[in-house]
Amino acid sequence: MLACDFDLCFTFCLAGWEGVAHDARVFRDAINDPRKEFQMPPKGKYYLVDAGYPNMAGFLSPYKGHRYHLAEFQLSTQYTNDEEQFNHRHSSLRCSVERTIGIWKRKFYALNDFQVSTPLKNQIQLVPATMTIHNFIRKMDVDDVLYEESHRACIASLPDVRHVRRLPISALRADSYMKNVRDGIRDDICDRNRQA
Repeated sequence: MLACDFDLCFTFCLAGWEGVAHDARVFRDAINDPRKEFQMPPKGKYYLVDAGYPNMAGFLSPYKGHRYHLAEFQLSTQYTNDEEQFNHRHSSLRCSVERTIGIWKRKFYALNDFQVSTPLKNQIQLVPATMTIHNFIRKMDVDDVLYEESHRACIASLPDVRHVRRLPISALRADSYMKNVRDGIRDDICDRNRQA
């Protein structure tokens, strides 16, 4: 499990789980075990997560059962409902995660093909080590060719979300709070598009 920011830097890494482990199980381990040092977002902020994660306080997931991935919108951006429109924006913003992983894997392509002879402990240690190097390059190398290639390929698909209003923190239960945040953002996006 990993988290990254919109500057394409990794902000969290939990290595060591097998690829077949369900996202929700790895997620629960990360947020419930203080030794993992997962930083919950500040009040009123949230991580954009995919549908494998719960929509709960601090974690904003897409609507399930509606188109989501950018490729699904290539043939038609006509939305069948407001949830699809929200999902399109959510997916566009979440593409920074995919870009970050893509750049990282291209820089450290040896990670894609660990030899069986490489001890598991070493494999697990290499993941956060190379992510740290990736972050250093992102912050220090203004001429990062892989970033520039990725940036040019993705920038046109990112929607303008500067207009989305912030909802006040209230006494809502944690499980309904993010549903209300998500619905409020969806309504804002759709209202503005109807006015345009």
